[in-house]
Amino acid sequence: MKKISIIIMVLVVALASCKKTPEVNLKYVDVERDLVTVGTTTANIQCDYAYITTLKKAYLYYGEGGNETNMTSAEMRVVQNTLYVELTGLKENTTYSYYYEFHNGFNSMRTALKSFKTEASPITPPEIMLPTVITIKVTEITTSSAQCGGEVTNDGGSEVTERGICWSTNANPTISDSHVAAGTGMGAFTAAMGGLEANTTYHVRAYAVNEMGTAYGLDVEFTTLDGGGFGEHEFVDLGLPSGTLWATCNVGADLPEGYGDYIAWGETQQKVGPYNFTTYKYCVESPHKLTKYCTKPDYGYYWFVDNLTVLLPEDDAATVNWGDDWRMPTSDEWEELANTCSSIWTTLNGINGRLFTGTNGETLFLPASGQYGNYEIGGVGNHAFYWSNSLEVENPMSAWTIFIHDGPFGFGTGSRDRGYIIRPVRSGKKN
Repeated sequence: MKKISIIIMVLVVALASCKKTPEVNLKYVDVERDLVTVGTTTANIQCDYAYITTLKKAYLYYGEGGNETNMTSAEMRVVQNTLYVELTGLKENTTYSYYYEFHNGFNSMRTALKSFKTEASPITPPEIMLPTVITIKVTEITTSSAQCGGEVTNDGGSEVTERGICWSTNANPTISDSHVAAGTGMGAFTAAMGGLEANTTYHVRAYAVNEMGTAYGLDVEFTTLDGGGFGEHEFVDLGLPSGTLWATCNVGADLPEGYGDYIAWGETQQKVGPYNFTTYKYCVESPHKLTKYCTKPDYGYYWFVDNLTVLLPEDDAATVNWGDDWRMPTSDEWEELANTCSSIWTTLNGINGRLFTGTNGETLFLPASGQYGNYEIGGVGNHAFYWSNSLEVENPMSAWTIFIHDGPFGFGTGSRDRGYIIRPVRSGKKN
């Protein structure tokens, strides 16, 4: 099926401190494929779309024949990158035309006209049909495993006795291929795929079974990691004197150009704002009331001091999220990276950032992901702060960071309550 690209306008996020009118860039909504399941008087329609963020609204317009004058509209439900709608009250053995209309909050665009035909007569009692199931995005991809799932949105009038996922290296896998069950009934579910081959492209579909048979969601394609790193996380050896190996992605990102998660220093997960000392884990509502990692009594809660100057493993977001072999860089390791490697400001797949080149010719890309301050993410595409695991001893409200932008970069400190990006490292050489 042809990919339909629809141009829409999106706002470019400005620096948190800027007051400029947002700029508008052209983007596309891509409808990748349709899946239409018809009965005598019903039709379940779903499609995938590709867009930089969730659409504000999506509608399906439909009507008999090819006349667009008196079409009926139905708002579509959005489940991740899949649009879904159930039509009822249709005429049997009738051809209907339909098209999609998308809204992004500023304008709307529609697709070309498509059609489907309801069944002439039921092969089963009209109240019983196959269930409807949606395949969701594949996550937690490693060299040998991945996680996927789906959502049973309609049981077809009969109890769903099994649901799960099936996968294969061939398109449109079925339960005759590798599969795993994940419960019964309506609703969302997830399941893990194991025993996969590294650097291999797989196809996965959600399935649901009722007394009428087995229904499937859309085919989703993914590729396992190639095993170039330790475990599922890839790294690069830049030929540094210390032998430090740098991860190719930020914590929370799947690609080198991905921004990843914004995490306060000493916390281990991204959170919903605000990012300030009223929500910071290691203080009592004030930067002068620290409860951990404090070297000065004047900054401690009731003059608390523990003289910890490097994050412990349980407070290191790289270790907690990626495993014991990974950690946040020290301030010295950031300096070694900057002083040993050459670097330029460039773009990778349309994302601004700084590219470091090691003495052995290997490269490392740090995207300009901005920072999370208070309630807003600012500076995306223009600059970024990356945490070290090192406390600023003379001012324990802060920790050491590296700052990148289109210009000279350098080292400084950042307030521990801010949401900055984390690029993990590990020691040792690649086997």
